[in-house]
Amino acid sequence: MVAASLFILHFLSIISLSRASVNIDCGTSTGLGVDSNNITWIGDTNFITAGETAIVASTTVEKSLTTLRYFPTGDSNCYTNIPVTKGGKVLVRTIFRYGNYDGKTSYPTFHVMIDRKHRRAVTLSSTSEFTVVELIFVADGREISVCFIRTSPDSNPFVSSIEVVDLAAGMYDELGTGEALFYQARVAYGSTPFIRSDDHGRFWIPSHGPWDSGLTSTSATIDTSDASNKPPESILRTSWTGEGLTLGADRTLPSTGVPVYLAMYFSDLSSLIYDRSIFSSMTGK
Repeated sequence: MVAASLFILHFLSIISLSRASVNIDCGTSTGLGVDSNNITWIGDTNFITAGETAIVASTTVEKSLTTLRYFPTGDSNCYTNIPVTKGGKVLVRTIFRYGNYDGKTSYPTFHVMIDRKHRRAVTLSSTSEFTVVELIFVADGREISVCFIRTSPDSNPFVSSIEVVDLAAGMYDELGTGEALFYQARVAYGSTPFIRSDDHGRFWIPSHGPWDSGLTSTSATIDTSDASNKPPESILRTSWTGEGLTLGADRTLPSTGVPVYLAMYFSDLSSLIYDRSIFSSMTGK
């Protein structure tokens, strides 16, 4: 059995331009240009005038996470006029890296609200690591906003980067108007690097587990044309393999009350040519 990758998202019922992306390097006026992941970053001054900027230098994180914009005043501060395709699926990712920019070593808590209806708490637990709030939804206009809401008088909201990607037609067709998929995890099993080479703006984290039985494909190409949601070829080049693999419980998933969207991708990386049957279950069902 070969489990190539696992893609888990919360599914919460909360409710023309050409396909493009807008990647905002918060806290800069000019942006980084094209980075090592072939992502084009622009400054944030065309989208917001409120707030102050800070630098949290590091040589171990993406350069877009070494600057930030924070909001010492106001209950809500918003990035506005971010272009999207009306009626299309949109991926929005906000990343927060505190970096002790204020010298207080006190982790802020606040909320982020996307398109004025999809709201999520931001909880930080490290000065050096980053926190991600990401969701996919149907845009009901040609522009969206991303707002940062104060929930405590002692915590200043901030943001390091905002990524907005128009997704291709046919992706996440299960998602209806007024609904949103909140990111929980997206894992490339058998991979060791952090994967950013996804044409649809998604990132995939490498697997961590006890198995040494990973496989790697040497094929020139891997056909993903029939796979739902257009996974990148790179995540299907590695896998875990074995009899009766148990991927373990994700304790961050809700136990009751919230539907969960789960997609699993399988790719046969062996050189043998024969039919396989794969059976999977969740919580023994």
